[in-house]
Amino acid sequence: YHSRALPSGGKEERGGVPCYKELVIGGAYQGKTAYVREKYGLAEGEIQVCSEEKEPDFRALFISHLERYVLFCLKKGIKPELRFAEGAVLLSDDISCGIVPMDPLFRRWREETGLFLREVAGRSHMVTRVSCGLPSVLKKEV
Repeated sequence: YHSRALPSGGKEERGGVPCYKELVIGGAYQGKTAYVREKYGLAEGEIQVCSEEKEPDFRALFISHLERYVLFCLKKGIKPELRFAEGAVLLSDDISCGIVPMDPLFRRWREETGLFLREVAGRSHMVTRVSCGLPSVLKKEV
């Protein structure tokens, strides 16, 4: 997969789909939230945390746990949408590694999360992987 360049111009010129400032991915407890809080000068509680029980507030500029949003959508039988705010910073646990789950729902969740994050990455100016508290830039567009 090769991330395509973001279309130039305003949101209307991009078919109404917003572009995001940064996608931050990594394993659980690897320092994604700390990285974003430090980089953007955020206080505790300024990052909205997605739940598998309800839709996130798509107007928020900082949203974590996109993988939970995908699980929410799977449970509701709906497709996850790129409805996040223009310029949002989005965080997600990388659930693609490790043992493949036996439960069909969780296997599908793993696959759908990967596909959704590819879409988000394609619409993000920057993609950063955080591992052991160390950020590695995977994509950066000027």
